[in-house]
Amino acid sequence: MESGKKSVLCNKANCEHNSEECNAYIYDIAAYMLYYDDNIYVSYADVEITYQGEDAIYSGYIGLDCISADGSKRKNIYSSDNGSVTSMKAVDGKLYFTTYEFHGGFKVNVYLHDHYLYKYDMVKDNFPSIERINRGP
Repeated sequence: MESGKKSVLCNKANCEHNSEECNAYIYDIAAYMLYYDDNIYVSYADVEITYQGEDAIYSGYIGLDCISADGSKRKNIYSSDNGSVTSMKAVDGKLYFTTYEFHGGFKVNVYLHDHYLYKYDMVKDNFPSIERINRGP
């Protein structure tokens, strides 16, 4: 971490680092990354919007993964079929992150979102420890 050198977090020989088979692969859009206690937490989105006349069809996937610092282990912490992870912060073994989801589904030029704050216990490292703290307007 202190060397300032860039490196790919993949331990697979002859890997081209361009597909999900790579330990370091991150989906289309990586919005946030956070390093904490030998793990990297990364949010990402793979979203497609297609237009048919005045209608738009949203299809996609967003997620938040925990990746070991050497790239050998990866675990999904959060996923949704719409919205985005909008921030992350780690404090005392807890990962706090905010998300939004489209309120009532995706509509072109209508930006109504439900906002959420989550707390994930990184020490227990188990999916059921995730809890929704707040739902915003």
